[in-house]
Amino acid sequence: MKRCIENTFRELNNEKLLLLLEDQRQSGKTTLLKSLASPDRKYADLAEPALRSMANEEPVLFLQRYAPPVLIDNIQYAPELVTLIKDYALKHGKPGDFWLIAPKEDAETITAIMQELGDKFACLELCGLSSAELDGRESTPFIPDMQLLAGRMQNLVLHSVVEIYERIWRGSKPAMYNEGADWQAFYAKLVQDILQRDIRKFIQLNDEMKFYRFLCAAASQTAKLLNYAVMAKETGISIPTAKQWLGILEKIGIVYLLQPAAFNGVKYVVKTPKLYFTDTGLAAYLLRWNTSDALELGAMSAEFFETWVIGEVYKSFANSGQKAPLYYYRNFNGKEVELLILHNGVLYPCVIAKSAQPQKMYKRFNIIEAAFGGCTEVKTATGSVICLVPEFGIDKNNIMYIPAWMI
Repeated sequence: MKRCIENTFRELNNEKLLLLLEDQRQSGKTTLLKSLASPDRKYADLAEPALRSMANEEPVLFLQRYAPPVLIDNIQYAPELVTLIKDYALKHGKPGDFWLIAPKEDAETITAIMQELGDKFACLELCGLSSAELDGRESTPFIPDMQLLAGRMQNLVLHSVVEIYERIWRGSKPAMYNEGADWQAFYAKLVQDILQRDIRKFIQLNDEMKFYRFLCAAASQTAKLLNYAVMAKETGISIPTAKQWLGILEKIGIVYLLQPAAFNGVKYVVKTPKLYFTDTGLAAYLLRWNTSDALELGAMSAEFFETWVIGEVYKSFANSGQKAPLYYYRNFNGKEVELLILHNGVLYPCVIAKSAQPQKMYKRFNIIEAAFGGCTEVKTATGSVICLVPEFGIDKNNIMYIPAWMI
């Protein structure tokens, strides 16, 4: 299956001396870069003890042995080698010399070291599979602008609510789309790896089950305002501990915090972030929604749909090598527009609704006009509704109704 980030990676490879690919666990980073590598590109995985030892004890010899072009996996295990690679690239580097792979939680440190390379370095984020990738479609950043949406109307693959919730339930990990994939076994192993490997990079756990309960509590809060007190109470921990633990989940890419649109001059804005799981399949597993039908008909059906939509929009930017410029707006009366997308100084407000017949949605955007009237930092566009309508449409108020499968 072709990954949408491939074109972005190839383009940057012609310009950058060094490319770093960060990912969430089980997103297919090594498989992707191996498939893109030419026969002359060497490969080293520092998860192997012998190679890790060489990279740390004799980094100069390691770089002689694995001279560019080279792909180095798990580069986070050899910090001195990272600095040596940076120095080499500054003195002798050519475009495409170094491809590095690291987990999301280590990418920030590596990126800081590489800042001296300036625009000759790029860090890309590999997310889970997007709906576009599963459909075999090309992907561009999702901007709800009529002209920009025109390209998305070519070669569309229509999906029913049943098919969409099957994807939401199955999640975005590539392994879940292999023939014979076992949903229960896969996510059970993923949770075990999170508890026994990922979390232990940051804290020593005396009680794994307590952190597991925290994971479940966090999953129950997807698509809701971040509330440490609720998660702490459900887990039996203190609020400071809940903050620490959620920070770890964010760092390793399990959750994503959507920030409020608190621009200068915006009125009545609630400034608490919203919490989203980055993989809906993992959230469904933690909350024991064991079939897609049960999830679609269940009490959190709308929250999972919103989580999936936010994730799809996020992936559309990440796959183009861009930081997703996403926000939301909620006022003090609890009225909300779930997604605002910033593009060229314009905010595009989007309501997310699990409905095939959204009625009078234009009223939802009245709060944007009231809140952003005095804002000079950004302009606001006409609203859009991302929902389950069977086809794209525009109502008499110029509100666009966008099928979720167009993202």
